[in-house]
Amino acid sequence: MVDNPSLWYVDRVLTSRFEWSLLVVVFALAVAGSSGRWPNAAVDARVQQLIADLSSNATARQHACVELMRMGPSAGPAVPALIAHSEHGQDFMVLNTLIRIGPGAATGALIQALEGKDKKNAAFAAQVIGMYGPAAAAAKPALLKAASDPELKYAAAEALRAVEGEIDFTEPMRRR
Repeated sequence: MVDNPSLWYVDRVLTSRFEWSLLVVVFALAVAGSSGRWPNAAVDARVQQLIADLSSNATARQHACVELMRMGPSAGPAVPALIAHSEHGQDFMVLNTLIRIGPGAATGALIQALEGKDKKNAAFAAQVIGMYGPAAAAAKPALLKAASDPELKYAAAEALRAVEGEIDFTEPMRRR
């Protein structure tokens, strides 16, 4: 029995197996609902609309980026369009969107951009790969190749150090 009346319900939930399992199921559904996993048909249509919005005005592009951030890894098909509309590394909204999409969904497209002809997009791709750190280890061969290019050597070398775990871009955020 709990002495504090405000903790009575918590005690009752924790002692009742049925209610405890119900609480676990509700929590699991809440976590799954916030993970960005949407039904595939809805995602495909929505991502295509958001890709079209990226080439619109600045306000539409910001709204598209916010929506793609909310979708998380499900927005993976939008990565090439995000890279193309990045204003060559100066668009922090696009950078944050790519970070939220995550390395699992974005690394392949970022490697393609890194190996592409547009050096500014390649440098931007290297920057994003560096932000992913060791989670983007699949990009290591492409980064090694890009490090031999005079226009990409600094961005690729920094990203390579991050992928190998020598640099942690999230460290200043953890110190706060």
